[in-house]
Amino acid sequence: MSQLKASADWADTELWDEAIAYYHSLLAGSTRLSSESISQLKTGLAERKLTFGGRPLCNVLRPHFFTRKQLDYVQGVCMALTEAMDQLGNVIMSEDPTQAAERDRLIQDLALIPEEIRLLKYDTGYKALSAHSRLDSFLSPEDGTLHFVEYNAESPAGAAYEEGLGDLFETLPVMQEFSKRYNVTRDLLKGKLLDMLLHNYREFLGDRPFHNPNIAIIDWPGVPTLTEFQLLQDYFASQGVQSVIAEPNKLEYRNGKLWAGDFPVDLVFKRVLASELLQRESEVMPLIHAYEDGAICMINSFRCKIYHKKMIFGLLTDEANTKYFNNEQLGYIARHIPWTRRVRAGKTTYKSQEIDLETFVMQNRDRLVLKPNDEYGGKGIAIGWESDADSWKAAWDAAMQEPYVVQEKVVVGKEPYPTIQDDMIIFAERSVDCDPYIFEGKVAGTLTRLSAAALLNVTAGTGTTVPTFIIEGRGEGAIRPNDPEGCA
Repeated sequence: MSQLKASADWADTELWDEAIAYYHSLLAGSTRLSSESISQLKTGLAERKLTFGGRPLCNVLRPHFFTRKQLDYVQGVCMALTEAMDQLGNVIMSEDPTQAAERDRLIQDLALIPEEIRLLKYDTGYKALSAHSRLDSFLSPEDGTLHFVEYNAESPAGAAYEEGLGDLFETLPVMQEFSKRYNVTRDLLKGKLLDMLLHNYREFLGDRPFHNPNIAIIDWPGVPTLTEFQLLQDYFASQGVQSVIAEPNKLEYRNGKLWAGDFPVDLVFKRVLASELLQRESEVMPLIHAYEDGAICMINSFRCKIYHKKMIFGLLTDEANTKYFNNEQLGYIARHIPWTRRVRAGKTTYKSQEIDLETFVMQNRDRLVLKPNDEYGGKGIAIGWESDADSWKAAWDAAMQEPYVVQEKVVVGKEPYPTIQDDMIIFAERSVDCDPYIFEGKVAGTLTRLSAAALLNVTAGTGTTVPTFIIEGRGEGAIRPNDPEGCA
């Protein structure tokens, strides 16, 4: 039975199940089809720069499939949750003196540092606090729904990789054969990403005449996503938009203009985290001064830290904040956001009951995880169900020394995927990380990552990325895979 069947919100599960069964039957039933697809995948990954730190992005031969109705459901959930977060963001950014106490409480709960708070006051030129983001979730086998584990509201990676993998998969013999029976489409993310940048740049310009901006894609040297920056740079150039890949500490600010070498910068596409910039603040002052002076449009801006802190889920799930959400938003929060709290001594609530947080965490380690409030790539995470009592207590004590959150376990579902091993295919169970991109409040597409490990972490090498395709329906004369002629 499909893990999606348990939820009435997910429709077309019969179509979803039978399409996957048919795809797998194509690979299992034809050695030629599988071997040619393996060869083309391996060659194509290198040729198309689909690598992460030199490692191929993908080692499976099936994309992730959504039906259109399933994707519509994801769209509705994500819109409701981001709107709820915007309600909190409006309070935090409000200049209304009657909201000062609430604003201060929310900022304190988020554990924003003084420099982050200071940078909130600078006008970014556009209204979005996070113009592009990514909600990371898992599909649960218990209730067949999405459970979000964190919100990447600062520098969500992978959009160009996702589109490039889709381009490659469309050329594979198995996908071409599959497409004879099923109508499939996919979201093209690079165009939507550029549209998002240009739309916010127009807003930044205000009444000034629009011109295509010179874009600086900034991050530190040696990051594993360099190939994605190169893919974006190539795409921007194809659309008449010039860009450079630049190191944030090599920028210069003179005469009211930011420069990357001899390249004048209008728009900074910030792929480096703000926390990393602030840790090396003295090295990147030209960038920060240009931002403060409004000389550049920066996407995302420093204001995105309001949402990027993992404690944003703590604000969503804290009964003290229910007054900010409507009934629909509260329903989505209860269903899709795991209980999350800031690690600190004292009382809080769990399912409307008062608890002592440390006592509760010590007694329930089998269903809790500790996470740094502002980290990525799995750094610093302690998994309670993989810890003994002593190591869990040590993890709690360490978490008390710096901003951390404790979050309730999300039950992760698994699906069989045709995995390449020694140039052969084995069907192996993989957890599925479903990560919708949110561009200006709407789902633009989905990043899908797979892992055999408890902690899905592509950065650490425990996961693989696959493209996402949308099954629109069966083509004319399509045969169900359990029919006599259904398997090739």
